[in-house]
Amino acid sequence: MGSPQAENRTGIFFCNCDGKFSDILDFRAIIGGLDLSSGEIVQEVPGLCKEEGQIQLSQSIRAASLNGLVIAGCREDRLNKACLFTAHQHGIGPHRTVFVNLQDLCVNVHNPGGPIDLKAAHLTQQALVGLRLQLPVEDLKLLVFPAVMVIGGGEAASEVAGEVIKQQPVILVDEGAPPQVGLATSYAGCRVTGVGGQAGRFTVTLQGPEEDVQVRVGGIVVALDTPKLIDPSLQLPDSEGIVGVSRFSVDGAEDWHGKTVAFVMGDGESQAFHSTARALELALELREKYGARVEFFFKQMKVAGQDLEYRYRLAREKGVRFNRYHDPLDVHVNVLGVTIQYNDPQLTGNEPSRVLADCLAAGEVNLPAPETARLSEVLQVKLGPGGFFQPDNINLLPSRSNREGVYFVGACHHPVHLLDTALESKAVAAKLARFARGYVNLPQLQAIVDSEKCALCLTCYRTCPHKAVDINHEAESARIDPLACQACGICAAECPAKAIELPRFRNRQLIAQLGCTGKVVAFACENSGVAAAELAGVLNRKYPAEVEVIKVPCAGNVGEDYMLRAFENGAEGVLLLTCHTGNCKSLLGNTRAEARLQRTREALASAGIEPRRVQMQTLASNSAHRFVQSVSGLVESIELMRGEGETR
Repeated sequence: MGSPQAENRTGIFFCNCDGKFSDILDFRAIIGGLDLSSGEIVQEVPGLCKEEGQIQLSQSIRAASLNGLVIAGCREDRLNKACLFTAHQHGIGPHRTVFVNLQDLCVNVHNPGGPIDLKAAHLTQQALVGLRLQLPVEDLKLLVFPAVMVIGGGEAASEVAGEVIKQQPVILVDEGAPPQVGLATSYAGCRVTGVGGQAGRFTVTLQGPEEDVQVRVGGIVVALDTPKLIDPSLQLPDSEGIVGVSRFSVDGAEDWHGKTVAFVMGDGESQAFHSTARALELALELREKYGARVEFFFKQMKVAGQDLEYRYRLAREKGVRFNRYHDPLDVHVNVLGVTIQYNDPQLTGNEPSRVLADCLAAGEVNLPAPETARLSEVLQVKLGPGGFFQPDNINLLPSRSNREGVYFVGACHHPVHLLDTALESKAVAAKLARFARGYVNLPQLQAIVDSEKCALCLTCYRTCPHKAVDINHEAESARIDPLACQACGICAAECPAKAIELPRFRNRQLIAQLGCTGKVVAFACENSGVAAAELAGVLNRKYPAEVEVIKVPCAGNVGEDYMLRAFENGAEGVLLLTCHTGNCKSLLGNTRAEARLQRTREALASAGIEPRRVQMQTLASNSAHRFVQSVSGLVESIELMRGEGETR
């Protein structure tokens, strides 16, 4: 597992921002409240963001041979950049430099006096303790396979393969006939039946017409074609005179001059988005190239895609007529063409409007590709709404899966137009380019397993949302792949033997930081809660000084032992600040946190402590008001409990 820094030589530097904090913070009181060891120095600097301040910092690092820094001051990016640059010049890495935002977590949100100085000391002590116990962050060089596998045989597969092959080898796999893309290796009539390994080092088993083949690749891109059918909600008759927009073609027609073409779209939901884009393309071509009359019917126009609003405005300028309707259209097809009768909500009167068209192209919905469910099991990736690939989580957009190294392009994960497919392909190719050299460099910030403690219970294997855990058979323990791991810490919290740790968020670090806490401890996800707390400072939203924020990589990293230890150390309330459902970067961190919250409440109740002292709040990184409401609300609740005579 490793050990903390062999010799602690840390410098704590308080930036007074040229006296901006002098009327609010008493730096002597703050420094007096620190628990220092023999290897640490403390200095107050007038302005670290200026050249004079950086010279003083540099001289102090050199004189004391420092190997770690705690910088306490304002939030300015220039301060952070300047300090990181100076630290780097003296061989101190970015993971040995910790910043404490006194401006937004103290100065802007609390009134001057003893409590704010105590909190500033607590925040600085937390950073110092964390740095003392942090494991050394090693630089890893991992060998990977440069090749990329693209699964699919249509336009999306061709698009992404064409982008990827510009930098690295491509292997095309499709049960039919893969597209012809440059020098890509093709496996026709094959399907994927097994995937082993992790990102950068996948071993894929292909079932072929004659025998199975194993292929080694760094990344996998799923770009399956999806079936399309006319949107049933349009309630159109089944007729040869009505076709889906994907099957409607302008090219090859004898003459569209003088003819009328109708496009019928739905309400602009995501499954009709690609149809709207295609219909606008066709409408513009019919008007500009042939001068045909175009009638466009819609309930609501969805123009939030690439270039869609521009195309919509251009179509109106070119003479395309846009007709809005609410009730289902009354459509009849006969030898003369297609008659469309509808009620325009913008027009008064009871008489319906009527349009006679030569043909009608209708909006379509996509269905998941037939191979979707089977491939999701083979690839160990989760499905999302409607049975398509990709869970409904904003952190996975546009093309990521829950498993590192596996990506989606095209309509297999949500219906998209070719314009968006092209953008997705470029983004995925850029992501996969890191494997092109045959190796990847990265710092060891991911979870590490202590093989001596590991009982091989496979709890981490079952709970990891990113499928980053496999088995080290030689050591007879679990192993967490550094490329696949997202450093959320869910496995560390779930491990019964405490055999898993994150180098920057060790169990000992968090437990030690709880010794510095105020009366209310807020465990805050660094992706949401911490940012919301700092934004409260930016907006000068006041809240009680006894609230202390402890940063965690994810709310899923907070175990029951942390919450209970906070009470043991004198806290009167604990708050879990998590991401919203469907917005968790770790996918399941908020779900895990909620389950542990309930178990902690049960433990408190059995000990005669009011379970309401532990609460949970979901919020986004920009929800400063929600942060202030939740922490202030818990403080008020505790005051009421005191008044009611409830003992802690």
